[in-house]
Amino acid sequence: HGDRTKDAMTFYPKDPYNNVTYYPYGLGQLTDEGKLRSFFLGQQLRRKYDNYLSPKYTTEEVDAASTHYKRTKDTLKFVVEGLFSTGVQNPNDWKILPEKYINPFGKCPRYLQIYEQYESSGEGRKVLGKYEPYFPYIVQHTGLNITKLFDLLLLYACLRSEEEWKLKLPKWTSLVYKNYLRSATQDFFTITASVSALHPLYGGVLMKIILDNMHKKVTSSTNHKLHLYSVHDLNIVSLLGVMNIYRPHLVPYSACIVMELHKISGMYYVKVLYQEYTPGHFKEMTIPGCDVLCPIGRFREILAQNLPGEEDNCNICLLLQKLITKLMVVINKSKLKGYHYGPGVNRKVE
Repeated sequence: HGDRTKDAMTFYPKDPYNNVTYYPYGLGQLTDEGKLRSFFLGQQLRRKYDNYLSPKYTTEEVDAASTHYKRTKDTLKFVVEGLFSTGVQNPNDWKILPEKYINPFGKCPRYLQIYEQYESSGEGRKVLGKYEPYFPYIVQHTGLNITKLFDLLLLYACLRSEEEWKLKLPKWTSLVYKNYLRSATQDFFTITASVSALHPLYGGVLMKIILDNMHKKVTSSTNHKLHLYSVHDLNIVSLLGVMNIYRPHLVPYSACIVMELHKISGMYYVKVLYQEYTPGHFKEMTIPGCDVLCPIGRFREILAQNLPGEEDNCNICLLLQKLITKLMVVINKSKLKGYHYGPGVNRKVE
């Protein structure tokens, strides 16, 4: 999603700004800048796929879904408004994604077990060990009980939101905010993306839905041309991890993954693009073991071990994720003879 205000989950006891209301938005909500950024993303997608999509929004052509957070719903609304000049006639046409698409960290017993096993391993201890020397300093100034990378991630999210709201950060944060907490957040994302045993319980769940939608398109059992998923930064990270194309970075506001389904000479191919909100730039990604245009059978074969099986079905009541949300985009696209792309593109808690 786009830019948002501070989330209630990120509060810390000694925060001097705990009484700030973030009027007129409220906590964890999309700001005007976030709405505009989401609208611009919709315009980017319109310019890129103008020759493919109809000018008006219809549920027959567009399958739109959001997580149950207001900020992701609002993001979806403004992206769709940017995509279609007539906007959305009936937002109730949108689906709410089940909670399993958000973040299983801390609520799915199996996911939590695997993650804690990693943190207790030699490799995991080495990662956490980089940050432990500053734990006493942070505990002293925040009043938090800091034991895990996730604790540092929440603190970083809090300070970042306050800085974006033009609040002057406490002096003590100068030692840890820009480098230490940012690095810890990035390491948490890297673990999410790189520990393969976690994939079937998280990113692989949404990937399976995406692949199933592609199969429906291949077999002509759906008229949908576009699937939109308004989700969260950890969803972006985990999906990149499932495809083994994640590189260490902090996912920016309104970043998106685009997955295109092409039909060329009777054969189907998948192309993956990643947009880190660089205006107009959708970077083509190469899945290890395949080409930029990856045959759909080969694509599914490469990802098979990261998709959920019967043993991976977890009754997930998820930890409410209070981080920066993002948009994922899936394009069902048949590249037929004579088809040309459109012109290039220029460019929160319930």
